[in-house]
Amino acid sequence: RPAIDVPIDPDGLAVGPTGFLFIASDDTIRTVAPDGIIATKIKGQPPYDDLTPVNGTAVNFSPTELALDGQGSLIVFSYSTKAIFSISPNDEVRELPDDFVNALSTAPDGSILLADHNTSASRLTGTTFAILANLGRGVVPQVEDGLMPHGIAEAPNGTIYIDSEPGEIA
Repeated sequence: RPAIDVPIDPDGLAVGPTGFLFIASDDTIRTVAPDGIIATKIKGQPPYDDLTPVNGTAVNFSPTELALDGQGSLIVFSYSTKAIFSISPNDEVRELPDDFVNALSTAPDGSILLADHNTSASRLTGTTFAILANLGRGVVPQVEDGLMPHGIAEAPNGTIYIDSEPGEIA
């Protein structure tokens, strides 16, 4: 069915190298093909319409942030569980060993950049996380409580840009 016929309130978007658009909305991830046809990729399962099987266990799944890695896996932040998941090209869902993020983006090398909720920025390569910057208390003299990143991107020359605002450290 044409994507323009489907009412969607997106929480997150990502575009793949083949032109497919991925949309996180209403506990569902949908794809829009280059020809404009929309399909459901991953949808929460009954009985609550927000449970998705992960390694044989149903977990609460409420996708918000999306990015594609260099291997074609969709990296997803699920707000309800405060967890990060990887969805392989054949739709296998697995949880990754990190938690709450405010933003995800694909880096030029295919890794994933994460604007972590805990005032840091990190990189995900495969299943390995590496902290790129700590933006916490004392890093910026004029900002007492540190910076809370809300967006992140990397230029082809390796420069990393972080959208942040003063935040609170819990």
